[in-house]
Amino acid sequence: MSENNDSEIKRFASLFSRINRLNCFFLVYNCLVSTQAAAQKLDADEAAFQANLRKETISRAQQLLADESDAMKRIKSKILLADVMEVGDTTRHRHANLD
Repeated sequence: MSENNDSEIKRFASLFSRINRLNCFFLVYNCLVSTQAAAQKLDADEAAFQANLRKETISRAQQLLADESDAMKRIKSKILLADVMEVGDTTRHRHANLD
């Protein structure tokens, strides 16, 4: 009977060892799955952050271009006004000389 008990004990020990290995496997598997899910969430967050950063950069560049365009319009307007005033002065001098 002792041999029978020993074989039963060995069988249970073997089963217990296999169960422990399976439990370790599932723990590692669950850890990997949760790590992958966390990495995917982190990647999604990073993508959203980069997209927002790109939008802000484009918006800032567009504003700078608009400001430069407005400044150029003001400069061109002042140059045109100066040209018109110069033509007016020249015309007045001609009329003054004719009289």
